[in-house]
Order: sequence, then C-alpha cells, then structure tokens
Amino acid sequence: MSGASSKIIEFIDHKTLIESRGGLKPESKSGEIEFKNVSFAYPTKKDVKILDKVNFTVKKNQVVALVGKSGCGKTTCVSLIE
Repeated sequence: MSGASSKIIEFIDHKTLIESRGGLKPESKSGEIEFKNVSFAYPTKKDVKILDKVNFTVKKNQVVALVGKSGCGKTTCVSLIE
C-alpha cells in the first residue's frame, strides 16, 4: 500500500488510547459523513486555503475514494474527519 491508502487502513484499525468522558458529541448518528462548505488553512499559512468550500456526503456503507494531485487536500479531509 502507498501513502494515503495506508493512512486510511491505519485509521480504520486504530484503537484510541484517549478515554472519552463526555464533552462534545454528535446529536445523532446516521452513519454518514458530510462536509458542508468546509474551508481549511493551517495556522502557519492562513492565507493558503487547503480546502475551499468543499462539499460531499458519504452515505452509510458507501465506499469512496479521494483522488487528486499531491497537496490538494485528500489527507487533510481524512484528518478533519478524525
């Protein structure tokens, strides 16, 4: 496996060491992941948007692939989901 695909497999297999005792939780769980007008820039380069008004929905049990050139935000999307 290469780059991003190994990161995704690692994410799926990950067992958290952080104990959750409450705090912010989703109001409900539908099994969907939805990005609505998501924009993102790293704090050190606030003028360079990695993501700019990105929209997509991943339905429960749907398999998707994020594709694009290096630096276009694929890994950032996965990191934001984490």
